[in-house]
Amino acid sequence: MGLRALVGTEGAGGVYVARGVQHDGCPTMVVPALSVLLHELCGHSPKRAAAVLLQTDWSRLYA
Repeated sequence: MGLRALVGTEGAGGVYVARGVQHDGCPTMVVPALSVLLHELCGHSPKRAAAVLLQTDWSRLYA
């Protein structure tokens, strides 16, 4: 059984854009997975990582 979470970014005017994530029941996996997204897949660009994160259907994280 997995856990559900929201991941997202804060836009202009304090408006948040978020996407649901299902992960494998270990809350300590979400932050490392997002770190891999930011540093290894998006070249340390928070702007690019946010775009990738919000464009992708993350129905499963580390599936």
